[in-house]
Amino acid sequence: MAKAPSKVMIGLKFPYDVADGRCLFTVKELVGKGVWKCVCDDDRDYGDLVVNMDGKVILGILQMNENFRQHMDENEAWFESLLDGSIVHLFHGFGQFVRCMVETGTYSDGRKTISGKHMVAIALVGNWRQFDLPRRQPNGSIYHPYNAKQVVEGEHFRPGAGNMWESPSFQRSLPRDDDPATLEPVSLEVPEMTAEEEHLAALISVRDTVVTNLTRDDDPSVEDLLSMFRAAIPLMTP
Repeated sequence: MAKAPSKVMIGLKFPYDVADGRCLFTVKELVGKGVWKCVCDDDRDYGDLVVNMDGKVILGILQMNENFRQHMDENEAWFESLLDGSIVHLFHGFGQFVRCMVETGTYSDGRKTISGKHMVAIALVGNWRQFDLPRRQPNGSIYHPYNAKQVVEGEHFRPGAGNMWESPSFQRSLPRDDDPATLEPVSLEVPEMTAEEEHLAALISVRDTVVTNLTRDDDPSVEDLLSMFRAAIPLMTP
């Protein structure tokens, strides 16, 4: 077990939640049997806030934080031990996994650029349902649900180690027969459209163009209207 202070002393610091924030408190003095006066060090909303707290609670907070820090360090060590090109599996629940390849390099999480070891989504394996997979929309476009899109786009990301099947911290609650390493990738291919589907997609495209032009803030030009009707006429002809 991780080590934390075994007794409360004046000057000891610890974090504690106040309303919707977390403050750093300092133990100032003993005010009763095992009860300590603690003052918030933050100079923001709760600066100089005073709380009287049982020493056992203070030690419990510090032990919990130390356990969490140790857990994070172990997860970080596991990530760093993985070799580039290794295959690991992100558990999604219900027997569903995203197969990933380990890579070291620079990637973007959509907000900032990150450098280091991370995962690249390469396949879905397991019990993915039909609505989890790519499908063609009536207008002919292909819709990719989130996890399928991860694979199709080869998303780079770094999940929590506790959600990775191969990680020592993963809680293996599934039968070992469901080990994702033995599973075949789920196909993400979408069938080509039939002639009927192509015709319907063309009609929907024209309809969308009509709606767009008729709901514009400004009036559509004559050229726009003529182009719209020229596209519609062949589709209306038997």
